[in-house]
Amino acid sequence: KSYADLVDDVETELSDAENELWTAAELGTQLEEVLREISDYAPWVQSLTYKLESRTGIATATTADALVDATETQFASTDVDKVIYNTDALTWAIVTAFVSTSQLTLSKDIMSKDEGYKVFNRNCWTNKQLYIDDIEDWVGDDHGIHRVEYPFPRHPGTRRGYTYEGDGVLTVDIAFEPPDTSASDADVEVQLWIARRHQVSQLTDLAGALTGTASAGDTSIAVDGLTGTEVVAEDQELTIAGLRGRYRVTDDGGAALVAGAATLAVTPGLENAVANNDVVTFLGSSLPRHLERIVVDLTAARACISKGTRLLRYADTAAAPGDADVSVTEYQGLVDRGREFINWGERKANDIIAGLRLSTPPRTNRQYSTAK
Repeated sequence: KSYADLVDDVETELSDAENELWTAAELGTQLEEVLREISDYAPWVQSLTYKLESRTGIATATTADALVDATETQFASTDVDKVIYNTDALTWAIVTAFVSTSQLTLSKDIMSKDEGYKVFNRNCWTNKQLYIDDIEDWVGDDHGIHRVEYPFPRHPGTRRGYTYEGDGVLTVDIAFEPPDTSASDADVEVQLWIARRHQVSQLTDLAGALTGTASAGDTSIAVDGLTGTEVVAEDQELTIAGLRGRYRVTDDGGAALVAGAATLAVTPGLENAVANNDVVTFLGSSLPRHLERIVVDLTAARACISKGTRLLRYADTAAAPGDADVSVTEYQGLVDRGREFINWGERKANDIIAGLRLSTPPRTNRQYSTAK
């Protein structure tokens, strides 16, 4: 169901379709809070693909604050922020800029001609690590990680143990060296199942199109064909025709549409190049059917508790008995109604949360193979 449909269902549950007691905006605020709340019990477990980084090479020139490798010519614009490790001097630096396929600018002057190097993912110090801090809406422990499979894809999948190092760094528990990422057939894809908060898009129109081309690795796309001046919210999921998986909007605070168009910052970088007019489809909702009803009921309960609390506060501050315009009977009516709202909402919310707790399976620890 759409965001508007869910709000309508809440209004029906509250017998307030005419918005006499609750505005649609008030219920929308409660709905957003409930989506976060239920995600702690029944999260959206999403499959995401990451890549190990294991390129190696030998510097072919000595250039200040740079890594030059004219032999492998294996650098890309997406290498910015990755780690370069000098295997001879045992020093490291961060990539600060992409110059060409044979040269990167480094944060420190660590490389000289004929010295070996390794490339690691951002913030990482081995080729068995991933940087996953781009996922901010995770829930649970260990950055929301539920399962790790490598190599991927395989059938059946090869599940791996892992260590979450903190700061967005995950180490895949394997006893072998992954292949060099520069090889065209390098088996370096890792599949992660991450527990995330549910989302329901407030976009009226979920289908648009690219307004230009974009290259593999790009993290910005231009779209049009949407409705009006809505906001494409931060964390909004989308798919692009011809590309695998989903992409997520990373614009802080979202991106406002202008005449149905916007330029969106997305993560991860595009898997392949895309063309003008490729279809872009925005995710409407991550909620399965059975959770939609729970969300509606819990939103109604939380809205009643909120309204009841406000009525009691109003009675105690603005409508105290003895005021010229408020009789004792009117005051008591406000208090009684506020308590009725709170009692009904708390009973309903407690029943719903108890059911969610009973249906939440416990996390278990299992050991997985580290061999190939």
